[in-house]
Amino acid sequence: MSRAAAFKQDDVKRATKGVVAAGLEVERVEIDREGKIVIIPRGASSIAGANPCDVLLKR
Repeated sequence: MSRAAAFKQDDVKRATKGVVAAGLEVERVEIDREGKIVIIPRGASSIAGANPCDVLLKR
């Protein structure tokens, strides 16, 4: 049995437009099973700094 989606396409459009209006480019959009929308802006890793796990894995 299928259930109704926890988000609508308009929700994703609205969130994406907000990121673009803030002057950022969208790199990736992630949506989890509960409907939480996460937008990753281009270059986010350089904004937030390097993830310590990524630094260890690159050795």
